Order: sequence, then structure tokens, then C-alpha cells
Amino acid sequence: MNFELKNKDILQLFLGDAEVSIPDNNELGIDGYNISMPYLTHAEITGVGATFGINSEEIVEGNRLERISYITQKIIQSKKETEFLNYFLDKSKIVSRHTSEFSLYTDEELNNLVSQELKAYEKYIKRILKFSNKKLVKDTHGYTILPITNNSYTVSTVDVESKIDVNYVQRLVKHIKQSLDEASYDSLVTQCRTLIEEINVYILENNMNDYKSNGDINKQNQKVKKMLNINQKSDYDKRVNEMLGGLDKIVNAIAKMRNDYSDSHGVGSRRIKINKREAKLIMNATFTYCNYITEVYVDKREKVEKDDHNN
Repeated sequence: MNFELKNKDILQLFLGDAEVSIPDNNELGIDGYNISMPYLTHAEITGVGATFGINSEEIVEGNRLERISYITQKIIQSKKETEFLNYFLDKSKIVSRHTSEFSLYTDEELNNLVSQELKAYEKYIKRILKFSNKKLVKDTHGYTILPITNNSYTVSTVDVESKIDVNYVQRLVKHIKQSLDEASYDSLVTQCRTLIEEINVYILENNMNDYKSNGDINKQNQKVKKMLNINQKSDYDKRVNEMLGGLDKIVNAIAKMRNDYSDSHGVGSRRIKINKREAKLIMNATFTYCNYITEVYVDKREKVEKDDHNN
């Protein structure tokens, strides 16, 4: 089953909460811009469910993301992923966005513009799926999510931004660096903790069908380590075990520091001033943890895919 379709970033795209970038179109003389799918209200989300035969009374109460996530789960169970993807990646929906501009373009130019926007949505989804070793393909029936079987799939850079090519993670990395430059060290601690949690949750959500985060970063860390088989072992070199133990200390320290000292809590007299050198250490430690975890995750995904291919 393609549980990757329930990825939060993909669902936020369908909800109209995520933006994708459109490059300059020199042929039409249009500068680059950002677009998003139409914003879906609670009522419209219920309408999506009805389109696929899901009764409104059956849809769970909650925020928009929780509701569309429930609908997507039902879609996956009923094996209607292609119809679901076709629904959101429908060219006619993009055409309707440009109704007021029909007089500005020829039919060929409008088709060019719509195709460019559709490709941007497809590219966004493909980037997210690639991390789970899946790909988005289109045939005569529409869109399908399939495993990547090409041995050329590699992730060569040791950079969390490239390993998890998801807009929210990229923005977090950018904001962390920006907070360091702007001396917003309390914000940096909060952002580092959030980045670690996002990496953990991303891995867990893509490997556990019903995983729900409770915000306990230390428990997340233990689940990720167990899943990736990177717990300390008696047959490991002592120095390797010490380094693996250091991962726990990094996560625990950043989580505790965030809880005690960051801008998310009014700790009053207990607040300790964080200097630039400590902030930089926190940032680098966070990136070290995230890079290591994502590298192990991608390596294991590639190994599983290679074994499946050989068999």
C-alpha cells in the first residue's frame, strides 16, 4: 500500500497550505512566482470524501489535516490512490485558476502555462516520494505511486536539506542559520528541537502506518534508533558505542535546553543567556544528528530496494 500518500507535506499541498515555485517563463514574459492549490475548507474536505464515497459522518473530527489524512487512509485501503491523485492533479482545476486571464493568452500559451504549473506540483510530490524510495508516474489511466527500481537512485551529499527535500525542513534549516546570524539564540534552540522532531517524525511516519507523534522527542529518538538498528551493541567497538551514546546526549541536551531556556517557555529568573558560541554548537550538533540519522535511513532504504531487485 502507498502510505506515502499520507505524508504531511503532500496532504498540505492538496489542502492548499503549501506553495510551489514556478520559474520565469520567458516565452510568455512572466516572472517566476509561487502558487498553491485551492484552499480547502472543512466543508470542501468533506466534499472530497463524498466524491470517493466516504460518508461525512464517518470522517473524524479534528483540524483540516487530520480530516484529509483520514480520507486518504480510506482511499489507500480501497485502492483508489490513482483516482485520488487524478482528482488533485487535474489540469482543468489549474485552467479554472486562470479564467480571468483567458483573453491574455492564446490557447497554446495557456496550455503552456497550465502545463508548467502542473509539472511544478508533480515535481513537489516526486521530491517527497523520492525520500521514501518511491516515484510518481503517469500513464493512460493517470497517476500512480511506484517503488524506485533504478539502481542509480543515490543521495550523495551529506546535507539534511538535500536528503529531506521537503519545503518545511528546508525552511527550518534556513531559519536556524538566520537565527544564528541575527543573534536570536533562543529561537535557534526552539528551531533546532523542531528540526530534530521533524526528521524523526518523517522517518517514523514513512515506516509506521499508524504512527502519531506525541511530542516526546526522546521517545521518538529511541523509536528511530530501534527502527534503523543503530542502538549500542556489545559487539561494536567501544569507541563506536560511545559515539552512538553521544547521539542520545545531543538529543536529550537540546530537548532539555529548549524546554528550560528557549522562547517557547516563560522561565523568568531560571532563563540562562545563550552566547553565540553555544548557539553555534547547538546548531552544529543538531545538523550532525540529523545528517547521520537521514544518511542511515537512506542507506537502509537503498539496501532494501537493491535486495528486492536482486530477488
